[in-house]
Amino acid sequence: MIVAVAKMGMLAGLALLLAACVGPGRGLETTARSIDRELTTGTIAPQKPAFPHNMAEDIPFMLSALTNVAEGGSSAQSLKWENVETGARGVLTASIATSETPSCRAVSTTRESFEGISLYQGEACRLPSGSWFLKHLEKL
Repeated sequence: MIVAVAKMGMLAGLALLLAACVGPGRGLETTARSIDRELTTGTIAPQKPAFPHNMAEDIPFMLSALTNVAEGGSSAQSLKWENVETGARGVLTASIATSETPSCRAVSTTRESFEGISLYQGEACRLPSGSWFLKHLEKL
């Protein structure tokens, strides 16, 4: 009998503890309302890539075509390029150099591939070593 009363007392105490955890004002309902959903921290805007992802393998072939640009040319020059590995090809047009940026030229290129035909525009600059690099290139 004493054991039965002790068990009942333990059950009553356990029920009281559980009731305190989920009683009014202490449950998940109140907690969900108190969460600040307006606060945003550490947000960094995604950066635009310098080159379209599908152009990575073709860029060296475009730059190779730029090595044929005549130094001090008086008009824009169109140069063909082709990447036999990807099947892409196009015509790159390099503008004349300006006095403000004598080592850089505005460039535009077509890209014909299995994905279709696209037009891109950007800027290429010549390094002192004579090689070229693309500062940026974006699809129009």
